Amino acid sequence: MHATLPRGRARLALLLAVLAVPAALGCAISAQDGIWTITPVGGPPDIAPTGEFTDPDTGKKYELWDTDGDGKADYVRGEDGKTYRVEPMLPKSLVLGSGPHIGSPGIAGARVWWGIYQNPPEQPMPVTFTQTAAESLQLYGLDGVTPGQSAVLTSGLTVNDLDPDTLQVDLTVAWSASLSLPDILDFPALAYEYYELSDAPGDFGQFLSLRVVGPFQVAAAWLSELGFQDVQFDTDAGHFELYLDAGNDSMLVLLAGQVLYDGPLG
Repeated sequence: MHATLPRGRARLALLLAVLAVPAALGCAISAQDGIWTITPVGGPPDIAPTGEFTDPDTGKKYELWDTDGDGKADYVRGEDGKTYRVEPMLPKSLVLGSGPHIGSPGIAGARVWWGIYQNPPEQPMPVTFTQTAAESLQLYGLDGVTPGQSAVLTSGLTVNDLDPDTLQVDLTVAWSASLSLPDILDFPALAYEYYELSDAPGDFGQFLSLRVVGPFQVAAAWLSELGFQDVQFDTDAGHFELYLDAGNDSMLVLLAGQVLYDGPLG
């Protein structure tokens, strides 16, 4: 990764040069066989169950999970492994508790206490896990990634599509709950699908499939929050390179050695 990105801010329109990539690859770019460097920030999230509820309309059961140790649910997990961001609906004055993972003050099954943040992509992608969580982590090299330490991975990131007219990008990242998990609510421009796979019923997200769809710059900012430093892969239009500099809130995009964008994240 470049130590310092150039500070000149090229026009965002230069990213239109990326048009050559989806055109050459049938409107889709696959980065699954590329190389990406990551240094996950912080330590592992403090994750624990806080309860469950049943949707009175569908009868489906959902588990409530606290991912930041404040005792309030942050995500709900369905029986199919699909996971949504949630927020407590009680006033702060009524949210009682004195320790991590104390749980909801509401009654288990009381749907009214939870606001589910659902912002799915227009075209959902079916996700089927064919391996255990441990096997998936090993397959993508995530079993050896440690927060605060750099790692170079050769699979696990897929660029599903890049719209040549709107510069909307569709990304899927193989991930683990042992690493940092940015709050999707910090990126309201991104639609998302999260699926999790755990070998033990009492665990959450040992292996995660994180998909986001939205503006290229915002998706890059989300990758930066995950700890991505750079992404490189070959296309029919040339070598693609994305460099993220979280410290300077900037990114650099190159295709076949040509600078497509040099400017701010998000």
